[in-house]
Amino acid sequence: MATAPGDITRLLRQAQDPRDHDAQQRLFLLVECELRRIAAARLRALRPGHSLCVTALIDEAFVRLIGGSRDWDGRHEFYCFASGVMRNILCDYVRRDLRRLHAAPLDPDAPGGLADGGAGDPAVLCQQREAQLALLEALGRLEKEDAKAAAVFEWRFFGGRCLELGDEDCPPEPAAKLMTIRAVADLLSLPHSTTYDLWNKAVDWLQKELKAFAPLGFAEENHA
Repeated sequence: MATAPGDITRLLRQAQDPRDHDAQQRLFLLVECELRRIAAARLRALRPGHSLCVTALIDEAFVRLIGGSRDWDGRHEFYCFASGVMRNILCDYVRRDLRRLHAAPLDPDAPGGLADGGAGDPAVLCQQREAQLALLEALGRLEKEDAKAAAVFEWRFFGGRCLELGDEDCPPEPAAKLMTIRAVADLLSLPHSTTYDLWNKAVDWLQKELKAFAPLGFAEENHA
């Protein structure tokens, strides 16, 4: 039986009461599937070499989401906010990982060296993590300027095949295809033309914000 949007909105408000464990459990069951999709898309940003899993990201995000006193207008606002919370969690993770990489022995065969975690060349992985952090932080700034443009970019760029997954992790292929404009439009309940304009706005903004940001052929993926 489908759950009415009003039921989720009511549970969102009730779940913020730390004593209402029943509402928290019922809310989690209702939103877990969508949070799993968001988390899987988010983790695409951390390829390769991360140790996070979808379930851990969902659990931490949910605790943060119900721990505040925000007055939710509905499920769409909740999911958008959840996406931002997960981005912040990943930023914290990447910062910690960068500190670990900078402190790790350069010799991969040394005790505690980077080979222990299969991370490969520390210099390369540091560059990857720095680029990931720069993109995640830039998306946070874009969200403050245009939340819809940030959401369109994040779903199209990080979403890809993760939307179809039912298991614990994201696809390992770094070249997984972008979500289509039409799929993102349907997901965010936006007109097709508006979604396309927002995608182009986000890509242009990020290219200016991140001098080393490569569009990876985005221009070729027009109104698909």
